[in-house]
Amino acid sequence: MRFKPVPEPPDSIEALFAVRDAVPETPVPEADCCQLVVEHTSVAGERDVASDWLTFCRALELVGEFDQGYGQTDDSPSRELLAARFRDRVVLAESVAAAVDTEPITAAHVFRRVRGEIPEWERRRAEDWEAMWTARVRRQLEWLGLFDEIERVDGGYRRTR
Repeated sequence: MRFKPVPEPPDSIEALFAVRDAVPETPVPEADCCQLVVEHTSVAGERDVASDWLTFCRALELVGEFDQGYGQTDDSPSRELLAARFRDRVVLAESVAAAVDTEPITAAHVFRRVRGEIPEWERRRAEDWEAMWTARVRRQLEWLGLFDEIERVDGGYRRTR
């Protein structure tokens, strides 16, 4: 299963683990988890923002979805494992990572490289789908940076590995 939500990246990887830690180990309903994420982390905003974070944490296997709701996993993965999960389980992330070279490239250029992989139904969902997906690609690049897969340089991004 691939997941689509990619929240705005925080300043540090610790913020990701803070979201995971805000979710109880014993599953509780989504609404309760969203409230806990907003109350106990730097995730600001409405329930939709917290819900995106929960889904993103599911993609990274930091949180699981169970019959009773969402619950924390007992997983404490390395950055390398988080990066692998991100590439494998987030829509377009593998292609975005592969589009980055050792020479700096902008988010807009990465978008142009991967735009053909965006499903037609996604293109019809939004009037300005290109802006929406360019922003999503930028967020994915920033997450790849947090996972030490790429680095930000000269107004662009380049591969570190």
